Amino acid sequence: MKISVLIPIFNTPAHHILEAVKSVLDQTYKAAEIVIVDDGSTLCKTIEAISFCEKRYGCKVFSLEKHEGISAALNFGIDKCQNEWIARMDADDICFPNRFAKQVEHILANPETVVLGTGLFGFLDGDPLRKEFFRISKDEKYFNPELKDDWLYCTNHPTVMYRKSIISKFKYNHKGKGQDVHLWAELLKAGHTINNIPDILLAYRKYS
Repeated sequence: MKISVLIPIFNTPAHHILEAVKSVLDQTYKAAEIVIVDDGSTLCKTIEAISFCEKRYGCKVFSLEKHEGISAALNFGIDKCQNEWIARMDADDICFPNRFAKQVEHILANPETVVLGTGLFGFLDGDPLRKEFFRISKDEKYFNPELKDDWLYCTNHPTVMYRKSIISKFKYNHKGKGQDVHLWAELLKAGHTINNIPDILLAYRKYS
């Protein structure tokens, strides 16, 4: 099963980008491609880091002419990904080495899955020890928005792996915060399945 990794970037600090991409490269289950969408970055260090990832690591880089926001960047990137399964990745987070392996294993065992999230823990940016600030772990399976009171928050967006052929039909249609919530709502209302692995497989960077 081939997967693409999609990383939208807008003025992310260079060292965060490099650490995020390195965590993808260090996966025990290797991705077929890493697609970076530069959402109109203006910081020189960010642009240099993106160029480095393209030249050094073979990432596929696409640039928007101006800053359009994460929804537009993700929609653009989804179209550019070459594989049916796409792993979401933020440019300042860190994947645990077995993230993709665990997700692929689950998807192969549960073919009805359209979106698969994992648990995550948050750490404060600037904390050299990266002590756990919070964690979010879910193990529910969502078929219908009426099943749970908190169905809108049914998975952790930075951790998801999803099926391109279905996501492409819905797209991120909400600008600003909550773009994932609106997408999950449309998927669930259409009868698609969102699953979760409770394992903590991503470190989420929290800014103070």
